[in-house]
Amino acid sequence: MAGAPSAAAYQPVPSALFTAQNPGACTKRPCVLYPKAAQLPGGRLVASFENSQSPAVGQTLPIYRSDDSGTTWQKLADVKAPAYASTDSRFAQYTSNWTNPYLYVLPHDVGALKEGTLLLASVVSGDDAYYREQKSANPAWTPSGDGDRADVAIALYSSTDQGTSWTFRNIVATGGWQGGSAGAIGRTSAANTHRQVDPVWEPHLIAHQGRLVAYYSDENDYLGHDPTTGVLIPDPNNATAPDSHGQVLAHRTWDGTSAAWSAPVVDVAGTVVDRGNGKTQIGGGRPGMTTVAPTTDGRWLLTFEYFAGGDNVRYKISDDPLRFFATGGAGGTNISALPVPAGQRTLSTGGSPVLTTTPDGRIVYNAAGSGSVWVNESGRSTGQKLPVQIGSSTGGQPHTYLHAPLGGEQSALSNLDPTPMFPFGHGLSYTTFDISTLRVDRTDVACDEEFEVSVDVANTGDRAGVEVVQLYATDPVAQVTRPVRALLAFAAVDLAAGQHATVVFHVHAEHFAYTDLDGHLVVEPGAIVLAAGRSSEDLPVTAEVRLTGPSRQLRRRDREHVAHHVVTEVLDAHGGHRPMPGSDHLTQRVLPQEPDARDRPGPPDHPRAGAR
Repeated sequence: MAGAPSAAAYQPVPSALFTAQNPGACTKRPCVLYPKAAQLPGGRLVASFENSQSPAVGQTLPIYRSDDSGTTWQKLADVKAPAYASTDSRFAQYTSNWTNPYLYVLPHDVGALKEGTLLLASVVSGDDAYYREQKSANPAWTPSGDGDRADVAIALYSSTDQGTSWTFRNIVATGGWQGGSAGAIGRTSAANTHRQVDPVWEPHLIAHQGRLVAYYSDENDYLGHDPTTGVLIPDPNNATAPDSHGQVLAHRTWDGTSAAWSAPVVDVAGTVVDRGNGKTQIGGGRPGMTTVAPTTDGRWLLTFEYFAGGDNVRYKISDDPLRFFATGGAGGTNISALPVPAGQRTLSTGGSPVLTTTPDGRIVYNAAGSGSVWVNESGRSTGQKLPVQIGSSTGGQPHTYLHAPLGGEQSALSNLDPTPMFPFGHGLSYTTFDISTLRVDRTDVACDEEFEVSVDVANTGDRAGVEVVQLYATDPVAQVTRPVRALLAFAAVDLAAGQHATVVFHVHAEHFAYTDLDGHLVVEPGAIVLAAGRSSEDLPVTAEVRLTGPSRQLRRRDREHVAHHVVTEVLDAHGGHRPMPGSDHLTQRVLPQEPDARDRPGPPDHPRAGAR
């Protein structure tokens, strides 16, 4: 989110990890692809990729290492297929450790697997019957795409010596015939009697609450899923009925000790397809390529490709990484709906999305059709608010929102527009909010009294989010020039979709004190204009109070110790108190500052010093 709570694009510099040495031996096209990497706790990078420059039977996945931040790479190991890595006859049909490697370092223990263990999930298979049949009929034949491998499944391996040696653990999920799949759906072999297209693909691992979670793409045929648990309902004739050519996104979990993984739970169902024979199946639009990233505010972001109209990349946000099925509908939301800074293009929509996180919580995104990556600098799912104002040009002064009335106008003194690119308090969110109806409990307030200001806020979007309601004040009749507006207080309000609340500010007249022409700190009678909104330039509601009575002179040393705070309360629709984000307390107390120093609202769930 470079400079603002949205995703900003950067252009990385590519370098070579591996180059095919014998393209003529490729058993498919392309044959060197799907690279994935992970960084070990000591800093070493490890990477793997599909290398189909050899026959399917006996194929291994290569592991490379880099100890110089990716500048150079050295071969470290070849990970064998389950048939050769295990003596258990149940795995004898998996003779190829084929493609889609996913490397993951365990952040904590999962059963018998210890923190720091390097895991590899990969797609394994039997022989490619289509390739074998074509070569038998014509030895000069060369492949132009994918073939038809048998017994496609996802396997799990582990390494405790930084990727030098590997142990086969188990099979995560099973499919059937490849049938050409996405690259050439329907390219089946004679051995594939029922012309099935039932592989499983694209594993993605996370550890969550003491269990390992494996997300993947599943081309088995499903009739639907349980609406409460998300468990998929398989077509009982999956292996023999005409194939749906659909695909869903699913996950399974494992405790690290038991023999089997959980039943598959759907994450993205896709559209419902009428098979024309009295049967409907899910998987339309072929959602694929799950990647999941945690956000710094405790939620989970899932991106995936999707081909049912709209963007070819979609996303979902969930409070629980095991219940994506319960949010975002059957197809999620277009990736272009995610906020980016003004003037930047939207996140790439071309398919094949990838998410990753950095150690400090930033979220990095890339997708097909783009040489750029987008970085969410805050890592939040809801966006943040800027504690500064960002100008639209280097010379377009002023760069503070606390300017005098004439300071914000373009005049003959300069040809540079002072309008900020991002005003003070600006921020974006993955949902929408409406701020309305600013009220004061009375319009006349003595210079030594406190009054109450309330404003309504509603989440008008389709997902939960946090809005920072900001209260500003303008003094239009002071004896010295005052800023056009100054921040009085703010409140971060966490609302579910459709919810609304009322924010109540308790403001003392002393907050309008300023230094007069004689150098005294005074509170003077006169009009004060209040405004509330989402930033210093987005203030949809206003109200006015009038300070009355004689002027008051304050001593600075007394003012620094005065116990008058702007007390902020958030009330729900029934008038009850709502907890405020970042605090277990019902009220947020903000210490007063000197009028000329009220210039930093801070992040939405970190109130200023003095919060109780």
